[in-house]
Amino acid sequence: MTDPLFAALPGPAGALRKVLDERIAELAGQGVELPADLALVSRSLADRIDSANAARAYRGFVMLTAEYRAARRDLFDGVAGAEDDGFEEALAAFRATEAGHPTGSVPAD
Repeated sequence: MTDPLFAALPGPAGALRKVLDERIAELAGQGVELPADLALVSRSLADRIDSANAARAYRGFVMLTAEYRAARRDLFDGVAGAEDDGFEEALAAFRATEAGHPTGSVPAD
């Protein structure tokens, strides 16, 4: 018999959760008050991403990371040093270089 899901405690914090917690603690040390609900959502999503990474369970990973990035952006909105992480710009540059390239497998000849 296993414990009910609500009784299960989360495992140790993974890499993403540790980085997020460090940033939240750093800002708290500077007197910055962050919305507690957004901090909780961001931490929960970071835990889910860390768990997925540990289990190599990548189904839905893109959506999960997009949700995390949106929650993180909302959490740190207006905080110095929390500007755009450059991902969107890098993605746009990648898409521009790939425009017109064939999709799928490329013929050998």
